[in-house]
Amino acid sequence: MTPWVPGNPLMDLEHFQNWVAAVRSRDAGQLNAEIEQGHLSACLPHLANIAYATGRTLTFDPAHETFPGDAEANTLLTRKYREPYAVPNEV
Repeated sequence: MTPWVPGNPLMDLEHFQNWVAAVRSRDAGQLNAEIEQGHLSACLPHLANIAYATGRTLTFDPAHETFPGDAEANTLLTRKYREPYAVPNEV
């Protein structure tokens, strides 16, 4: 089976190896793609899932990465973490 067939566990192996190498070297310049591009790419399906879960059209503020005035949708932007593995509100 070729590695690039969807569902193949090795389909992203080269990207994963690149990420591990950059983490180990502490050199973000080694990455094949910029970190922000990965963040933005991952955000789109997450936002779509939140809209689907709430069952309505949502307004998203990209500057603050929140749904203004929508507490229900904002709670879906994160999850409850188990201590001591909690992610701080500000990183």
